[in-house]
Amino acid sequence: MKTTKKNRIMADLLTSINNGIYLAGDKLPSLRSLTEANDTSLYTAMNVYNDLIALGVIENRLRSGYFVLPVDHKYLDELTRKMDKSKPIQQMVEHGYDSSVFGYYVFEQYYLNAARLPSQKCFQLSGEDISSEYFGIITYDNIQRIAKTLTNEINCSGFDEAENRLALQIARWMLNYKCLLMIKYITITSNINEALLLAMRACHSEGKVIGIESPGHLGFAYCARFLSIGYREIRSDPDTGLCVEDLASAIDSGVKFSSVVLSSCNSPPTGAVMPESNKRRLIELCGKNGIPIIEYDGCGYTSTFRSYCNPLKAMDHESVIYVSDFSKVYGPNFPLGFIESGKHTKMLQFQKTLSNARVPVSEMLALSELLLTENTVRHIEKLGKDIHAVVALFKKTLAGYIPDSVSVKESPGSPFLWITLPEGGSMRSFCNLAYENNVLLAYAPLFSATLTVHRSFRVNCCAAKKPKQIIAGAEALGRIISEFLRQYPGTGR
Repeated sequence: MKTTKKNRIMADLLTSINNGIYLAGDKLPSLRSLTEANDTSLYTAMNVYNDLIALGVIENRLRSGYFVLPVDHKYLDELTRKMDKSKPIQQMVEHGYDSSVFGYYVFEQYYLNAARLPSQKCFQLSGEDISSEYFGIITYDNIQRIAKTLTNEINCSGFDEAENRLALQIARWMLNYKCLLMIKYITITSNINEALLLAMRACHSEGKVIGIESPGHLGFAYCARFLSIGYREIRSDPDTGLCVEDLASAIDSGVKFSSVVLSSCNSPPTGAVMPESNKRRLIELCGKNGIPIIEYDGCGYTSTFRSYCNPLKAMDHESVIYVSDFSKVYGPNFPLGFIESGKHTKMLQFQKTLSNARVPVSEMLALSELLLTENTVRHIEKLGKDIHAVVALFKKTLAGYIPDSVSVKESPGSPFLWITLPEGGSMRSFCNLAYENNVLLAYAPLFSATLTVHRSFRVNCCAAKKPKQIIAGAEALGRIISEFLRQYPGTGR
């Protein structure tokens, strides 16, 4: 597995601290020293230290430098194991939890196993990311190679100019899908989680909570926790997405929302798509009550899906804050995200200036060039067809093992299946059976605290690309479901 330079540096520092090379109270190398020692950029070095601060491992003393804090060795071991190239490190780990509680147990197992790759002995079906094998030559590495050929432009372009050029190409691209994005409202971020954090923070007011779709994207609740902002889960139907009636009831009962966060198209993890009528009702309800909508569109660039389903942003480009990224197009290594914040831009860009995190000019210019080429169009079309074929193969194989009482939902353009088991037998037992057979799944408590979906789990069909691996993963999952249903006859067989 290829590790990013940032995560390698973080892992090295964590190991050094854990081994006593740096003790509590010791000063760490300066940013410049860390940059030179690892042949990296000042931007990367700063992100390394900022993430370690967020994780409670080090602190920044004004005009003195970075120093090690007293940290438990077990915690350091866990952090080092969790170095995953596809996910920015954030303060999402809960301490002192009771693993007898199923939700906490699922959380622990998910993050301990997130970095494991598919193999003959491990069926990795739990991850967020499509395998890098699907992306061919259109990858983050390719974009970095393009960046090296733009030396003159990089030297002549400032940050604002590079950001505007990339914003222009993003806006042009989204017009193909009848979605108007204003260049002056687009902000480029270092990753999707930074985009979500900025959007949530920019809309927040004291005494209010964030409404989050439930089940919804894994990052919604954890970003709110990271910001120490309260949130309330709003039920999402697996077919029609966020329930506008439930949101209206919460508002009528006196709940004050600073924003509502959801995915209206291909909602993770269920794949739900909001009907146009529901979208209009949501926009009308939130507009009437002065509640900003933050729309996360994780598959926004998958043309095969976008051809017949447009985001909320296409219906209200001023009030809706649109958040997306490029990881579903250029692979899990690709870090850039973006926000189109409409009338909330002034506050959001102010929040952005406080972070001191800037995307390299070279990467923005290179991505601008790539979005202009026909290669990207052909790549996205092929990617959509490949995903559709793999999901169909996985679902067909799985169907040979499971009864009709097991619900299997899919959504066009998405690599995921949302599977629900019938009543009978504990999900803890099913989870243990899966782990014993090295089948890794993403269970409902990761996406929702409600009991209405507690027998569901998400499957990533595209964690591998080779047909043998795909079929083997589907067969392994099918055998586990079949065995579980045999052990508990009341489950509907």
